[in-house]
Amino acid sequence: LGLLGLVVGGVYFSGFGTTNTQEQQEEAGEEEATEQSLAPNIIIYGNWQAKKTAVKAYNMDTGNTTVLARIGDDIKKVSVLSSDNLLFINKTDSQDHGKELMLYSMGNKKGEAVYKADNGFGIDDYVVSPDGRYIAVWEVRFPQNSGILRNGSSRVYTAEIGKSGKNRLYDEVQVGQVPVHYPRGITNSGEVFLDTFLPNSGVGWAY
Repeated sequence: LGLLGLVVGGVYFSGFGTTNTQEQQEEAGEEEATEQSLAPNIIIYGNWQAKKTAVKAYNMDTGNTTVLARIGDDIKKVSVLSSDNLLFINKTDSQDHGKELMLYSMGNKKGEAVYKADNGFGIDDYVVSPDGRYIAVWEVRFPQNSGILRNGSSRVYTAEIGKSGKNRLYDEVQVGQVPVHYPRGITNSGEVFLDTFLPNSGVGWAY
């Protein structure tokens, strides 16, 4: 399905950063550090139902499942941007490449295209900054009658969600054993981290 599984929440270790040793704690009658959850642990996932994608939230504390959205079945990689907004690759083709990134409001059940791929290219992947402001997008174009990126084109862009325009970081043609770049992370300041990718006879190989 290609939907992003996301665990929201964290574990806090009380006593972290203190200098007391275990013996000193025992002498003082203090309890050892324990683990406790700072927030409910939620798993976001999706599955297909009647030509729709149901995006769901599973609460690990209560065991309850909530449907967050029902959207089209030609999507992949759903990210949670806020308590109301989802971001996903929309209008995917037979090669699993999308034409746009859609910002979807769970409140009014409406979507807005916030990023569009170049003509002839499709969105293979994207990463979003922790604050949900910036994205780095990987666009690809396979050679005609090919199902892999070998001898194809690869572009990496950055953009600010909700604003027009995008900034091209890489525009490459994959040749021989020369890998191309794709984004692995983007910070709240817009700094991008990339890996390199070399196609093979299958889906490819990330360096």
